[in-house]
Amino acid sequence: MDFIIFTYYYIYKDTGIYMKDKFFKFYANLPLNIRKDIILDLGPENGGPITWEVAYREISSGTELGDIILDKIITLEFIPQG
Repeated sequence: MDFIIFTYYYIYKDTGIYMKDKFFKFYANLPLNIRKDIILDLGPENGGPITWEVAYREISSGTELGDIILDKIITLEFIPQG
């Protein structure tokens, strides 16, 4: 998986897709009850369990934790690339 980091955006080299925007589009289409599900556990030093709602809040705020969460979501391929 090749991507370049520009401040708060991850851009795939081949597609030029902004991963932060792709995350927001994916999140907008998630059913409301799924948004409360835990998707990551970053451990107690990084905020513990992360739900889709927490991921959205952190990524949209542009926090360091949001960058970590977005990186993990991209690495684990939670957002379809097709």
